[in-house]
Amino acid sequence: MLMDRQLIHTQQSLILSDSRRFRWVQLSLDNLSTQRTARSIREALHRLPGTLRETYANILERITPSDWIFVRRALFWLSFAYRPLTLAELGEAVVIDLSSRVLDDDMRLVSPQILLQISQGLITQDRSGNVGLTHSSVRDFLTSRWIRTSRVQYFSLDPSIANQIIMRSCLAYLCLDNFQSGYVSSRELSWQRLESHPFLEYAAQFWALHGKSCTFSGRDWQLVRRLFSSRSLPRRGNFGVWVQTLIPDVAIAKIEATQPLYYAASFGLVQVVKDILASDPDLDIDAAGGRLAVSPLLIACWRRNYEVADILVQAGADTNFTDKGMRLSARQLTLNDGHVFPPGRES
Repeated sequence: MLMDRQLIHTQQSLILSDSRRFRWVQLSLDNLSTQRTARSIREALHRLPGTLRETYANILERITPSDWIFVRRALFWLSFAYRPLTLAELGEAVVIDLSSRVLDDDMRLVSPQILLQISQGLITQDRSGNVGLTHSSVRDFLTSRWIRTSRVQYFSLDPSIANQIIMRSCLAYLCLDNFQSGYVSSRELSWQRLESHPFLEYAAQFWALHGKSCTFSGRDWQLVRRLFSSRSLPRRGNFGVWVQTLIPDVAIAKIEATQPLYYAASFGLVQVVKDILASDPDLDIDAAGGRLAVSPLLIACWRRNYEVADILVQAGADTNFTDKGMRLSARQLTLNDGHVFPPGRES
């Protein structure tokens, strides 16, 4: 058995090595194919780097300095986004400025196609319109130790802070004045708002998922509180836009009625739940919300966010309260998992 595992590991290593070697050969051939004379081909052969690492470094060096920021941001998003991005989505993601309150044509790229042109072949687009890195080794190179002290260190990416950066960028996007007008009709959402703001869907669906593993800082809190406080605006402002984009088929009445605590509990945002409870001691902690019209505690248990559930119970949430939506109490819902709630406020 041990020998079999070693053999499998060796085969996997060889496959990975062959894949990277093939990628190096492919890049080298691409370079040679741009040569137009026999002399230039010979000279290019002499200049070929000896490793894939050097090949990628040479590619990055060919990028015009004025394009560095856009290429680096594009490589970052394609390395760490939770799902494939369309070119239109990527085009907005790379221009998001945390200090801006409005996204207009002056901020946008003239055309998202520019990203394919300036990335020197490191980014590709498939037939479905999604963009990605041309090879998995690109991400390996950008996150390697070697690049951190290399001549192309500007393009170095740090996986440990990726979720924080993406969460912050998504929140900044959702907080734009572009969305202060709040929710719209379902037709306007699909045909106008999402069409004119292609990054909105990713920002709405994934900011909380990226944020679940983050430690919130001062700037993060500013953005979260700005998004939640916009609920006081007509049509629930930016908050209403977030909820409607997150759940396109949700009834308007549900957007109007649901408190931020419900969604924070649903996503398992421990720090956000604590912040909401601390900032509003008079909050109805059992107020029903969402499509199922259930309490924050019930949705937390439904999604097995038990750390959040325990916080809610300690703050006074009723474990025996049965909502009309699920027709189950939190205590019944967690019975199969064997979770035991801590003593509540009234215990």
